[in-house]
Amino acid sequence: MVSVLRVNAAVAETLGSSYTPQMGRIYVDLINVYQSFSQALAKLLCDNPASVRSDYARNIRHIKQDILHLIEVYIAHSQQQDARLLAENFVTPLLTVVLPDYHQSPPDARDAQVLSLMTCVIERLQSTMTAQMPAVFMHLFKPTLDMITTNFTDYPDHRTNFFAMVQTINTYCFEAFFSLSAQEFKMVLDCTFWAIRHTERTVSETGLRILEEMLRQISQRPEVADPFYTMYYTAILREIFAVLTDTFHKAEFKLHAAILRHLFDIVLTGRVRVPLWDSSFAAQAPPGFTNATWLAQYINMLFASSFPSFTPSQIAVFVNRFLEPNQPLPTFKQHLRDFLVSIKEFSNGGQDNNNLYTEEAEAARAQQQAQLDEQRKLVPGLLKPSELPDDA
Repeated sequence: MVSVLRVNAAVAETLGSSYTPQMGRIYVDLINVYQSFSQALAKLLCDNPASVRSDYARNIRHIKQDILHLIEVYIAHSQQQDARLLAENFVTPLLTVVLPDYHQSPPDARDAQVLSLMTCVIERLQSTMTAQMPAVFMHLFKPTLDMITTNFTDYPDHRTNFFAMVQTINTYCFEAFFSLSAQEFKMVLDCTFWAIRHTERTVSETGLRILEEMLRQISQRPEVADPFYTMYYTAILREIFAVLTDTFHKAEFKLHAAILRHLFDIVLTGRVRVPLWDSSFAAQAPPGFTNATWLAQYINMLFASSFPSFTPSQIAVFVNRFLEPNQPLPTFKQHLRDFLVSIKEFSNGGQDNNNLYTEEAEAARAQQQAQLDEQRKLVPGLLKPSELPDDA
């Protein structure tokens, strides 16, 4: 059976949409086989949980994974005009069979391929999947988070695939977040914070991109922006400063800078329309007290408590630079770098701060390569035919 499934996956990859008639003939059987093997595995684990690592259990899981892989390959290589067909005929069995099986299985029996498949489905169907997101949240979110948030090492495939799925939901089905309860939405944001703090660069970058896109989407929806900023602005600011200054996440400096600049910009331009300070302070707030004033005071307090080696005047200089209105992003990044290299942890002789300048270094290399290519074009015969411009 494994050989048949893998041959079909190879054919589906080659034919793309032309594989649809064959998939239509076997899809129901694939789901039925998947369900039968799921039930067999569930019974086996119920009788003896330790048997999850037995050869028999592994063989069952391989077949289930190959079924999921075949479906994913077909969907990934389908055309956009097939979206309606996919939504009407292929999605429901996944939601009613595959997702509940993932939810009900023991952690060691859950297949990371399920998360990858759902990411593929959402990418292909995009906003069409928004109405199906409650089932995705119910069956995939909490079970997976319980697996991957106990430490930074267990279930690496699950954590990578899970955050890729969250990023895809954030991009194509953002409206689905509005249907969540306050507790469920907090779980989404907490898992994003957890990803940002992760020591695996792929996971931390994905978490930052999720947050960056979420903030962009929120800023375009004033009706949800106000309660969001009231609840989470301070927490987001604190989390970004924490990873920016911990020396373990230097490679993500570009994303840290972009998010911080956005957070500062929406305050300085008045796009945050609700008070950001604690409600208990409202009665004490002096006349004319604004979110920009509060932000400057909050950063001052944060730096004073986190970096005792800084004098108040040093902190004031950095805060004033950060909160300069309408400054270009490169200027803001330079202010951030100046601040970071002033921190004792970053100025330690054993620290390599080159990652803070990765973007500029890559741009310089690209410029040098472009200049070299222009010089080579001037000498006949130096460029290979494949390197010549199309109009050459």
